[in-house]
Amino acid sequence: MGQKFCKKCGEELSPELVFCSTCGTPIPDSTSVQSTEYQTKQRKPMPLKAKVLLSIIAVLCVLSIGTHFILSHVTDSTKQLKNIYNAIIDENGKALFAELTIPEGVLYVEGSFTKNLNNDFLPEFYEELSDAVERVKKSELTEIVLDNHGIEVFRIKHDKWLYFYPRALIEPVSQSLVIDTDLNNTILTIAGEEFPIDGKSITINKVLPDEYTVTLNGKNTFFESEGTAKIDRDIFLESASICLLSTSYSIEFEGESVDSILYVNGKTTDKSIQDIGTIEPIFGKGAMFHAVRTIEGDKTEESEKVSGKPGDSITFAFPSLIKAEQEAQAKEHAEIEQLEKADEDKELIRQASETYVIFRHAYEDALNNRSFDYITSYLQPSGKAYGELKKFIAEADGTYYLYEFMTNEVTGGKVEGNLIKLQVRETFLFENHLSQTTNYDRNKEYDLIENSFGQFEIVEIHIKDTNRDKY
Repeated sequence: MGQKFCKKCGEELSPELVFCSTCGTPIPDSTSVQSTEYQTKQRKPMPLKAKVLLSIIAVLCVLSIGTHFILSHVTDSTKQLKNIYNAIIDENGKALFAELTIPEGVLYVEGSFTKNLNNDFLPEFYEELSDAVERVKKSELTEIVLDNHGIEVFRIKHDKWLYFYPRALIEPVSQSLVIDTDLNNTILTIAGEEFPIDGKSITINKVLPDEYTVTLNGKNTFFESEGTAKIDRDIFLESASICLLSTSYSIEFEGESVDSILYVNGKTTDKSIQDIGTIEPIFGKGAMFHAVRTIEGDKTEESEKVSGKPGDSITFAFPSLIKAEQEAQAKEHAEIEQLEKADEDKELIRQASETYVIFRHAYEDALNNRSFDYITSYLQPSGKAYGELKKFIAEADGTYYLYEFMTNEVTGGKVEGNLIKLQVRETFLFENHLSQTTNYDRNKEYDLIENSFGQFEIVEIHIKDTNRDKY
């Protein structure tokens, strides 16, 4: 065993001593010293590498539990579907598309697409979308969700986050849009993307079903123009195509003065109307056009200015031609009026003739029955014929006679002012109280007028000539 010394004063100690003989400090026995040394060795600090390793293991455990919780929450579609519904209700396009998976290269307008989904059928649409999401998660198949018009709107696809957590991706369904056109030198812009058109149809891939206002920029030989065209959402239900034909976006020039020089927006084209024929493409408001023609020697005549729009057909009007046209139209109008007047007069004469024939039958009864009442409805009360016939029938009352009307023929007629004048031939037999019979053949003229009820009344009767034969 080695020599021991006092820890306080350094005095050499004998093995049997319990206290230091110099300073009196207690001396521990060897067993206690060994135990203390052993404990000191056991209390040495843990190595740094071990501490780091344990810390990493603890952090990984916490992260694993947290990640599992977060990923389970992320792959839960409930919140996503609720956000989609609220975005549609609020017509918030930005919020809606933040919840969707947008394929690369798709053309769309956020606000318009969202607005078209907000309709009376949204609750049913939302329910179908939610059910489709759950079915896709279970079946791992792809489903298409339609709107109330039958248009494909969303595609639901199965996916796994980190190859373990199932989720459903909701992406809008795009279609190919066909532009059926024969336009040239035109740029079509839809949803911010430009597409050149040069005489043939084009197909625009990946367009979301929606209403679009496309911009058309065109350049013809003389000027540039810009306009718009509407695309209806309903076209995506079937063929998804629109027609932009040059006939709808051009101006055609016609008329007699084809050798006139055409001016566009006040500037000469140095070309005749015949040489130009048609200008296309033209969009928007079009342009102002007029023409200048040579009339006599070096004299020229300028046409009126015309605002030409897409689809118009323009014929320039020159002052001299306008005057000639007006004169021709006035003549034609007068001829038409004459023909119409002749037709109207002919109809009046026909109706008045019918009234005349009926009157003659009634007049025969009035004479033979000595009663003026038979004919009062055919005579104008203030007319001359009314008084004359009433007097004639009254004077013959009480005497014997008999009339037999044989012919009541209208031989002609004309309209003068408000009078219808009928030329007639009448034949009848008259038997007096002596049983003497006379055959009468008379030519007369009847003046009739149409009253406010559309009925014809006799105003006056003129006897032109009379032939008699007695038997």
